[in-house]
Amino acid sequence: MGSISNVRYVLKPLLLFVLIPLTTSACATAVAPERSLALQSSDKRAEGSAVQCNANPKTIQRIGLLLVNQARENKRWCGLKRYSSTTKLQLNRQLERTSYKHAQNMATQNYFSHVARDGSNVGDRATQAGYAWRNIGENIAAGQQSLKEVIDAWVASPSHCKNIMNPAFTEMGLSCVSSTQGNFKHYWVHVFGATAP
Repeated sequence: MGSISNVRYVLKPLLLFVLIPLTTSACATAVAPERSLALQSSDKRAEGSAVQCNANPKTIQRIGLLLVNQARENKRWCGLKRYSSTTKLQLNRQLERTSYKHAQNMATQNYFSHVARDGSNVGDRATQAGYAWRNIGENIAAGQQSLKEVIDAWVASPSHCKNIMNPAFTEMGLSCVSSTQGNFKHYWVHVFGATAP
């Protein structure tokens, strides 16, 4: 299999970064600056502001794809690394299912982690969904209400931004699940992938 990239965002403004390639892990903390995603179309940005966690999942997918691809169109710094503009991502049903299942598990079981209660990581979950991956990555967030708010937070965070701008990824799935009993009201999961040749 290829490499795994996991990033998690803890709301208020602590950022926990976890990068898990298959053989090593690293952890660091930093404060996430407040910056907005500079989008070229105010209509798309406004639409992203209106899309809340409880929106139709297809709407989250469609508008999320537009916002992420718009971010990928522009050169940007993700921390100390400069990324060139890169190719657009496509939606993938298996990655959609992978993102939804993990968001649902975190919301119903009241936890926030890349590692599920059953011990699975994003690579395990994508494989279980039938995705034959070469590269796989995941951003998670909790608490943000709108799609724009969560995408802005990820783009402003160097480690999350790297997943968004990574040219090795060609497909994505994005989901949000609301919770009434959890520590957070909303759990967002964004899975990135590229299939094995």
